Amino acid sequence: MRVVMRRLAVFLLLGSLLIGGCADDERASPPSSPGPVPENHPIRWLPTGLIDLASSEGTFVRGISESYYVASEFLGAAGLFPGYKAATEERMPWGYSPRLGASLGLSAGYLWVGARPDVMQMEFGGPMRSIPPGWGAVVVCYLDMPGVKRGSVVKQFAYRKEGRPPPANQRGPRVRPERSVFGDWTIGAWTSTEDRRVCERIPGDVSRGFSASLGPDPGWPAAGAE
Repeated sequence: MRVVMRRLAVFLLLGSLLIGGCADDERASPPSSPGPVPENHPIRWLPTGLIDLASSEGTFVRGISESYYVASEFLGAAGLFPGYKAATEERMPWGYSPRLGASLGLSAGYLWVGARPDVMQMEFGGPMRSIPPGWGAVVVCYLDMPGVKRGSVVKQFAYRKEGRPPPANQRGPRVRPERSVFGDWTIGAWTSTEDRRVCERIPGDVSRGFSASLGPDPGWPAAGAE
């Protein structure tokens, strides 16, 4: 009986040590890193005088461009702004899976309007044609890597300015709006340009770098669109 009791005591002791060791291992394990979040990828706009960023048109162009850039470079579809899919009738067959910017460890990005074309060509080819009355069109450029001396085209699009306009004067500390900022305006066409040099010249000072701590500019109001 004593032998049995001693064996039982040893068994219980070993069991408690194993459980304690597992608990210590769990406590020692570092927490899993959080997934990508929009706050890590603020957008800073460089003014060019081609569009008033505080106007309804500026809000629409910002919303489309920031959504597309952050989604395609970093966050996938989770980076799209509220209302983006309705405003674009989104049918991107390749989705937003590459996340090249995330794989390169990029953070903040600079965007600017490089051109306001009066003719357009569809993104996948076709004849040139004039921008229809009541539409707008832009070539949006970006820079997101230190040491790069030229910008690149992030997206080109033409849009219908019909119905309720987007809200104007959208500025604040947030990296994305809380609800749709597109009004009733919609994308008319994803377009292409033969002259990609419109984005080569960087129209402002980017010497502050690309840290997420810089925050967005002009950003979005905390209360969202009204």
